[in-house]
Amino acid sequence: MDSRKSWVLGLRKNVLRPRTDASFGDHFYPEIIDPATAEVLPDGGEGELILTSLSKEALPVIRYRTRDLTTLLPPTARSMRRISRISGRSDDMLIVRGVNVFPSQVEELVLKTPGLAPHYQIELTREGRMDHFTVHVETVQTGPGRPAILARVEGTLTNYSSLTLA
Repeated sequence: MDSRKSWVLGLRKNVLRPRTDASFGDHFYPEIIDPATAEVLPDGGEGELILTSLSKEALPVIRYRTRDLTTLLPPTARSMRRISRISGRSDDMLIVRGVNVFPSQVEELVLKTPGLAPHYQIELTREGRMDHFTVHVETVQTGPGRPAILARVEGTLTNYSSLTLA
């Protein structure tokens, strides 16, 4: 889940109980939909988690699309819905060291930087428990101006994402 949006909407602290997979059924109504068709899936079907707030009055949350892929499990004896572990995302967002990075935003920054070709590659690797995010770009020119262009795009991407790029 997007931490900032979900915190403002009251989702982060209320959806899942700490160290359990039971949702607060008295505060939120969870649904699983097919991300492509937006049709509700039956229990056990993997799809995108949708949440509707049942107790917020000032700012109700109606069918909030989290973009998280998971499944709804049958209720336990407590009759609360259970949500399996989040298995992925339905959009192209990358989460690198807690920072949400969209490839389309990286593309926009690369395309508006003069001296760069419109070709780039994002490489996401993991060493131990830390993700590493590398953007490979091509310059239009060679020679003495190339290091300055690469330093400029590295600074732009670092300012945008608050990540240190290699």
